[in-house]
Amino acid sequence: MDITEIDVLIETAEREIAENYKNIKKVMKNRAVANNQKAAKCEPFEESNKFLRYRIAFLLQLKDSKIPFYEKIPKQHNFYTHYIQSLKAQRMLQAANDKMEEDRMKFNEASEKIDYEKALSTK
Repeated sequence: MDITEIDVLIETAEREIAENYKNIKKVMKNRAVANNQKAAKCEPFEESNKFLRYRIAFLLQLKDSKIPFYEKIPKQHNFYTHYIQSLKAQRMLQAANDKMEEDRMKFNEASEKIDYEKALSTK
């Protein structure tokens, strides 16, 4: 699950909570109904809100776990700049090593092909 998907789920839960509060407000405005009946009518909305709050808390924890730790640090912090620079250096080194290995394989294939063609031509 991607962070944007989690954000969408959080927003929908927040909208549902707002809608439940509107429904509770409508029930509470009705003066023709007794207070104990109002409480009984509001209970499903309150239970739904409780569940949705737990869900939002879980989704926020999930979102927090998916965000890398260095993105939570202020951009001006010395550790952040050092970590990003070392991360870039590691990626450049890995790309150079991958390219070197690829070139080595190409040269080995070319030398094998040349040796094979030499062996065929000498026969």
